[in-house]
Amino acid sequence: MAKISRTRGKNTELAIAKIMGAKRNHFEAEDLRHPILSIEVKHRKKLPALIKKFMGQAVAAAADDKVPCVVMHEGGEPHTDDLVVMRLYDLEDIVGRISKASG
Repeated sequence: MAKISRTRGKNTELAIAKIMGAKRNHFEAEDLRHPILSIEVKHRKKLPALIKKFMGQAVAAAADDKVPCVVMHEGGEPHTDDLVVMRLYDLEDIVGRISKASG
């Protein structure tokens, strides 16, 4: 892996760790250590346009009191393996509510 790519990845991991109240793991199983999430961070120059389009649809359709998210299903696979995409600040808000309710 090129040094620039490692630096970008590290900087992104540190930024997300700060936002989510997590600790960065150095070359361990998960990128960030968090009390209730196992966080893998990926930095890309550009995200796939289709995912951004789906998220835009979810945001536009969401009522003010709802969290927009996209559930992506691959044909022939069990729904328990579907992927969920949401904005980071929405995830941060949900995790904060869960933490307050359980603590």
